[in-house]
Amino acid sequence: MYGMCIPGVPTRFGSHVRVGSVADLECLIKERELLVGEQGRKFVARADDGDIEFDVSTVGCGFEVRESKSAADAKRYFVAAAELDQSMLGQCIATGRLFTEAIPAVPGVRN
Repeated sequence: MYGMCIPGVPTRFGSHVRVGSVADLECLIKERELLVGEQGRKFVARADDGDIEFDVSTVGCGFEVRESKSAADAKRYFVAAAELDQSMLGQCIATGRLFTEAIPAVPGVRN
């Protein structure tokens, strides 16, 4: 796997993008909304005891998060952008464990 570091741009590792900050999270959600036309984006956190999946969308002054390790234990919560670091999602960003799939290149669109 390889990574490309460009200041202000989320780091890409092959077909995945690592989320390194709240700004990256917001940018990646908006990227999908603009290119695909659907709200939110799926993210995955790599953990020692298994992957944690997140469906995240932007709302008002923060994020709507659906978090699950399996379909049976899904939980939904809202978190303000200023308080994101106190949530599981924010901790995954801070430790460099949050990834999302890169959106395939669309002809005529620079992404």
